[in-house]
Amino acid sequence: MKSLTYTTMCIAFLAFAAPAEAGREESKANSVRAADAIKSQGLDAICDEIRDKENGTYRFEDSHVWVLNLDAMIVCDGSNIDFEGFNLVGLADPDGIDIGEKIKAEAVEDGGWLIWKWQNQDSGEIQTQVNWVIKTDKYYVGSGAYE
Repeated sequence: MKSLTYTTMCIAFLAFAAPAEAGREESKANSVRAADAIKSQGLDAICDEIRDKENGTYRFEDSHVWVLNLDAMIVCDGSNIDFEGFNLVGLADPDGIDIGEKIKAEAVEDGGWLIWKWQNQDSGEIQTQVNWVIKTDKYYVGSGAYE
């Protein structure tokens, strides 16, 4: 199993910088669209589209979709394909929130907002990140924005 430090993960994975309201709504819409597509077509059918940084339909400004398996391992990431295979369990934000465990404990089928702190790639500041996360039968599908 691969492992990363919190700082390394912050620099690229889930590094969003979208305006709060537009970012929230677009993040939610992207998560819902991706989860629906995964349910109907399977992850393999849409993962390349999630990874497409130039023309991907699951993107808004700097936000992107990410997909974890039910163990909280990254299986498809719109930020950096190199993060696929990393497990988020044990990755804590500055307040001590274990991000992988939070997702596993709190994500629901209808989706909901999960909040943790993450380093903003553009400013380098630690900021509150609000992520819309949906639990499917096989995956957690999410996207988020800074506030």
